Amino acid sequence: MFKNCSPCLRVSVALVIGWGGLADAQQLLDRVVARVNGYAITYSDMNADLGLGVIDVPEGPTRETVAIGRMIDRQLVLAEVARFAPPEPDPAAIDREVATMKARAGTGLAALMEQTGLDEPRIRDLARETLRIQDRKSTRLNSSHVSESRM
Repeated sequence: MFKNCSPCLRVSVALVIGWGGLADAQQLLDRVVARVNGYAITYSDMNADLGLGVIDVPEGPTRETVAIGRMIDRQLVLAEVARFAPPEPDPAAIDREVATMKARAGTGLAALMEQTGLDEPRIRDLARETLRIQDRKSTRLNSSHVSESRM
């Protein structure tokens, strides 16, 4: 069948046949569910944040949609926090927040970490970000009370 074909054609056919098997072996690792200021929020990020209680979304048919919206809001707030550079949270407070997040995940923590690619440094980063958001919100709240009292 291939006796009259050029060597290049034979190689091309062999490569196409070989790559066909690779295409079947491909696996979707993750998917981007939103982008905020160039930051990609992935499906795994959403599951990790839900599992650790970083975002609180009740069960229901729209849970993923609501979770994505809350993650977008969180990224927007983190961008605002970065602009004002609040002081770093106390390491002991970060440790407490990490413990709280792990407690929310409960016995499913190891599975959550395996499924989403979470590791200890990322959990610590999430705890730090959460504390920075809380600090920024309390600072804004306190400054609005001061502004109202001056009126």
